[in-house]
Amino acid sequence: MNYNIFNMIIILLGVCVGLWETILEARGKRILKGSHEIIGLANLGVMAHLLSQVFDNTQSLMLSAFALVLIYGLIRYYFGMEYRVHSQKPELLAELIETALREIEGIKPERKKEKEIVRFTTKDSTKVVELKEKNATWSSKKNYYINFKRWLNYESRKEILTFIENTLGEEEEYEQSKIKIALQALALVIVIGGMIFLTSMMVMQPSRLSKVVPDELPEAVRLIKTNEIYEDKDIIKELHKSFENSFALSSKSITKDSLLGTSEVTLNYASNNRIIYIGRNTVFLFVDDAEIGNKSIFHRISWKIHKLYDKSSGAYYRVYSESRKMNEYLDDIIGSN
Repeated sequence: MNYNIFNMIIILLGVCVGLWETILEARGKRILKGSHEIIGLANLGVMAHLLSQVFDNTQSLMLSAFALVLIYGLIRYYFGMEYRVHSQKPELLAELIETALREIEGIKPERKKEKEIVRFTTKDSTKVVELKEKNATWSSKKNYYINFKRWLNYESRKEILTFIENTLGEEEEYEQSKIKIALQALALVIVIGGMIFLTSMMVMQPSRLSKVVPDELPEAVRLIKTNEIYEDKDIIKELHKSFENSFALSSKSITKDSLLGTSEVTLNYASNNRIIYIGRNTVFLFVDDAEIGNKSIFHRISWKIHKLYDKSSGAYYRVYSESRKMNEYLDDIIGSN
């Protein structure tokens, strides 16, 4: 799976989180975990995948993955875990945070305001709670976030948030536009649907193939006009080797009929059903959808989605080879038959 697909999946995951938050908002949820936490975990997965492409040694890979998890944990510990709060009363939020810390944690916090942040600290603890104010993206209202720094106790953090949310529901009416939420949910569903289709296309029809031929020799070399089979193993091996360092780019305008009109020989590979069409001036590759769709469960799902809007059985690619002997090979094959 290439990096572009991973990026698309991360974006898709972020949009799905946005839809889930919209649903929770419609149900009256006042405190939501920041979506960037989910995206952070997804990025961690991407980095782990990239490391797996770099390190061949299992021990090195495991150590690198452990280092990534450790770094992520330290970032979350020192920079905090952030929760978005649906409220337009920052003073009430500050009072509720102070009350929760006093009653649940049994500490008397010191409140200090710094620009757009109200920070709660104690002399006897390294724990810090922040109330952050940020400008909303699509409106003139302010968004408020509660951030827990150096806070390892998940249960106490959860208890504090539950206390704030319940009390907030009694002290402040939750204003929300049902039409706005419905339109927002509809827009997100449309975006998710479009991105799912786009991701399936990227999986099933990658724009570039860095490996054109498999390791084994082709099952058959066939002359297109006469349908005869060419059997000279030495020439077949040389022809196969000429594509080992080549690459292929997707070509949407190519059809099977046009290939048969310009090509003279095909290389047929049994292992993955790839077919290379060789002509005097052009070389094309056909990749069967089954080759990609059978790689994993993820690829199989992408294949099922792709078949909903693309009824073709595979994709065509233009092959770029460094070999300058292609016409010589063709002359040997055609001349011998």
